[in-house]
Amino acid sequence: MIELMQLKQFAVFSEELTISAAAKRLNLSQPALSRSMQQFENEVGVELFERRKNRLTLNENGRLMAEGAKKILTDVDNMIDRIRVYDRSRRTIFIGSCAPAPLWSLSPMLNGLYPNFAITTEIKGDGEITAGLRSGVYQLAVTAAPVEGYLCREFMTERLSVSFKPGHRFAGRESLRLCELNGESMLLANQLGYWDELCRREMPDTHFVMENTGADFEAVAEASDLPFFITDISEQNLHRIKGERVIVPISDPEANPTFYCCAGKDSAELIKKLF
Repeated sequence: MIELMQLKQFAVFSEELTISAAAKRLNLSQPALSRSMQQFENEVGVELFERRKNRLTLNENGRLMAEGAKKILTDVDNMIDRIRVYDRSRRTIFIGSCAPAPLWSLSPMLNGLYPNFAITTEIKGDGEITAGLRSGVYQLAVTAAPVEGYLCREFMTERLSVSFKPGHRFAGRESLRLCELNGESMLLANQLGYWDELCRREMPDTHFVMENTGADFEAVAEASDLPFFITDISEQNLHRIKGERVIVPISDPEANPTFYCCAGKDSAELIKKLF
């Protein structure tokens, strides 16, 4: 009987085209993957490979089989996603947010309104959060713009600034545009969603030193001369960073977004209770 793992291995081989590359991607040894491909071919009962010296390639049967294997794997992933969404909807409120700060107040609010539910959160880019809302992954989504066809309410506005050491060349400015920071070396926290996308889009030549949010970020920010981004909301959570700093606002319109809470018809009650 063909197993899903064999289908996955075969699909990866069809994409990588060599046993060595496929084995590396699958974290398998080359002999183990070669044996698995032989067993898979035996299970199918037709030749799937052309074998030459030190070379294994797909024949026409194999290419047709690869198309079917990928479709089956996609169908299985979609089925699992649907089951997980259904299970979460019965006992979990799953929130997707394009930025961290809205969750700092939204999660406690929902905990108070739904004490018997688990509150699960996820931070991704704005486009991914919107797609997750449309596909039913999230009961509640925080986006950087209203989502057409969904119940949306304005939730909060956040304003981006940069924190400099006093001697930095930009420390005396009243405001800055993100493009002026392009090429700088800067400290950046992980899992920032909208903010990460904005900074990387407007500052493609900037070298970002990545740190986890929380204690690690604060420790590096305190010890380093590197500038870092801060918002009027996150500044309240970074009060432990010691040392003199100059805060310069970012003037780009996109650096002062309004975030919206959005929900579909099935989760509209969440929005109504929150607002």
